[in-house]
Amino acid sequence: MTTFVYGAGRMGREALAYCRAQGIEPQAFIDRAARTGMTLDGIPVLSPEVASRQGVGADVLVALHSPGVDVAGVVSVLRGERYANVDTLWNESDRSGWLPRSPFWLDPKFDWSTEADAIVKARSLLVDDASRTVFDQQIALRRHGDYAALGPPTPDDQYMPRGLEAWRQPMRLLDCGAYDGDTIRAVRAVGNVIERYVALEPDPANFARLLASLGSDPTGRLLQVGVHSGQGRVSFSSGEGGAAHVDAGGTTTIEVVRIDDLCADFAPTLIKMDIEGAERQALEGATRTIGRDRPDLAISAYHRIDDLWRIALQIEALQPDYRFHLRSHAHNGFDTVLYAVMPR
Repeated sequence: MTTFVYGAGRMGREALAYCRAQGIEPQAFIDRAARTGMTLDGIPVLSPEVASRQGVGADVLVALHSPGVDVAGVVSVLRGERYANVDTLWNESDRSGWLPRSPFWLDPKFDWSTEADAIVKARSLLVDDASRTVFDQQIALRRHGDYAALGPPTPDDQYMPRGLEAWRQPMRLLDCGAYDGDTIRAVRAVGNVIERYVALEPDPANFARLLASLGSDPTGRLLQVGVHSGQGRVSFSSGEGGAAHVDAGGTTTIEVVRIDDLCADFAPTLIKMDIEGAERQALEGATRTIGRDRPDLAISAYHRIDDLWRIALQIEALQPDYRFHLRSHAHNGFDTVLYAVMPR
């Protein structure tokens, strides 16, 4: 059977290696950025228009797993063409157990049978219909690969979601996973007043960008560290932009600290976390700060399959007064954030 791979980016390269390991040599990549004569590792890269003529009866593997392109839309268009079969990475993962290097919420071996009570309880914590809708959509995606169940994302209000109470002013912000300072700039751009902030970014390249962006700001403290359940040094996969993460097989070593130690003399009004799957461990190290200062929380809940409900339950156990909201700010389940807001 002829196989095409949709997407000639990093995930497409991973899919090519996977296909070849199975003894399958794709006939072509399909990519909207294709140019005449373009190839990738010896494989032609075709535009969707050319591929639809050449690929009649072929199987297509949609090698997209990122926030920027709507997989459901791509699949819908491809299934309207004359291909024999169109599969997503979720389909392939579910069938074969294969995972990309950064799987995020993909987990074909996950045991859903033990999670029913936790899922029901976490859903019951959500205080608005919009949050419950997002929760149900995300469950449908993670459990059944139903990309079409997802509603439209809201990329323009991440960490400042519409429909929620405004963050307390002036803000004292703890930004965990500060990247290049993008969240701090965005928060300020809509009129929030930041009294003080502490911005943490362990990746060396990202921290250099953070320094270049905010190094002269007297209201901020920039630290090249990560946050975790304890203090010490851990292995880390660096050089992946916003996807750099704690990884037992990583080639870089970074320093990690506990939020409770970091905040001994800093009382945050808002803690934001986007730390690539280490959110639950970081919350373990923030129990005293959350109990003492009762900060609002904006915690990414898409890196691991059960973050969607486990993070809410963990926070509720620490401080039952929070009001919980869920929003999704990107395509395909990415940038899904749990907002835990203290009553004013």
